[in-house]
Amino acid sequence: MVSAIGNEFVLYMNQKTPERKIWNTRIVDGSSVFMGCVKRNIPVITAYFTGNQYSTAKADGEISEEETT
Repeated sequence: MVSAIGNEFVLYMNQKTPERKIWNTRIVDGSSVFMGCVKRNIPVITAYFTGNQYSTAKADGEISEEETT
């Protein structure tokens, strides 16, 4: 779901400002790359899985063990 939101945002922004292309990538929350984006006012889309959604996504392999940290 988060990737779909990110993809829609990329599509919208690339149509709105074709001279300034953007892309979608994954970064670790709290990493130096993440903080660099925040400091430079680069949009960051985040999501936190909670309760049943989190457990189901983890069990279905939609999120990895590494992504749960």
